[in-house]
Amino acid sequence: MWIGKGDPFWVSRICQCIDEELDSKKWCVSSVQEAVKLVTAEKNALIDDLAKNLENNESIYELMFSLLIVGKPVHFAIMNPNIELCHMYGYISCNSAGYAIVFNKIYEILMTGYFASKEETQRYLANA
Repeated sequence: MWIGKGDPFWVSRICQCIDEELDSKKWCVSSVQEAVKLVTAEKNALIDDLAKNLENNESIYELMFSLLIVGKPVHFAIMNPNIELCHMYGYISCNSAGYAIVFNKIYEILMTGYFASKEETQRYLANA
């Protein structure tokens, strides 16, 4: 599972989770997967910031929704303020073809779950 280069918080947190919270204490793929499930279910400052950025900035929301849910390719142009902002936050990077990609698997998991939950609750409230 690719976590993302240059993201020491998530790497450290996953290692800590495997070492201190999982019963097996085995350092293998399944332990990493289980740790990722645990750390993406907890609340911390990075997750809070991600949620605030998605809720309070429509351009970030729309860009990340397009990449993750719609699957629409977006050219990575650092001069584009939306691209620059998402890149600055570490949400996206540029692939070899020049398109924006989600930089970090943890953020991909968190944002995909967020978008799915947001859509479900909006549908539920609209039908209530």
